[in-house]
Amino acid sequence: MSKPELTQDSAIAVFLSVAKCLKKQHYDPASVLPFGAKGIISAISKMNKKRVIQLVEASLRLEGVRKRDAAKIKVDEVCQQLANHYDRSRKFNYIIVGAPNGGIAHLCAILNAPFLPAYFLYSFRDLTDADDTVAYQQHGEKIADIILKNNPHIRIINHYDPVHDRFLIKYVNHIRVKLLAIPQPYQQFIES
Repeated sequence: MSKPELTQDSAIAVFLSVAKCLKKQHYDPASVLPFGAKGIISAISKMNKKRVIQLVEASLRLEGVRKRDAAKIKVDEVCQQLANHYDRSRKFNYIIVGAPNGGIAHLCAILNAPFLPAYFLYSFRDLTDADDTVAYQQHGEKIADIILKNNPHIRIINHYDPVHDRFLIKYVNHIRVKLLAIPQPYQQFIES
C-alpha cells in the first residue's frame, strides 16, 4: 500500500534545501522531477504558446493524489520521514519548527539548524470549475473529513487561491495539513 506523496510546495522546498545544506550539498528543486522530465520540459518550452498550454493542462489532469488515498495519510509517518532526513548522530544547538520561507532557510543555514515544517500540502485530483467555490469547498471538506479520522491532532485548510493557482484549481484540490502540536516523531528527534 503506497502512501500519498506530499506536494512539492514551499514547505517541502525549504525543508529539502535546509536538509541538503546541513549535509553540505546543493538542493536542486528540479531533482524531484521524474527521470527524463527536464528534457521533456525543455522540448515543450520551444513549442508555441497554445500547444504548451494544451500539454500543461493535459499533464495537470494526472497530477495529485487520488481522493480514495486520503485515508492512507498518516501525519505522524510523514513527520517521521521528514525527521529522518537529518543525521541523528549529530548534535544541533538549534532546531526550528514552523512556517517555511526563504528567511527561515537562511537562518537555518547560518545556525546550522534543522528545519521541520509545521504544515505541508497535498494536492488531490479533482476536476472542478475554477470559479465554483462552493463545489471546491464541498470536495475539500469530504477529503478533510477522511484525513481527520486518522489524524485528529491536525487542522486542515482547504487551500483555494485563484490568484496564484487558477491554472491548477481546475484539476486539483489543495489540502494543507497544519500541525496543532509537536508530533511524536519531531519530539523524539528534538530530544535525541
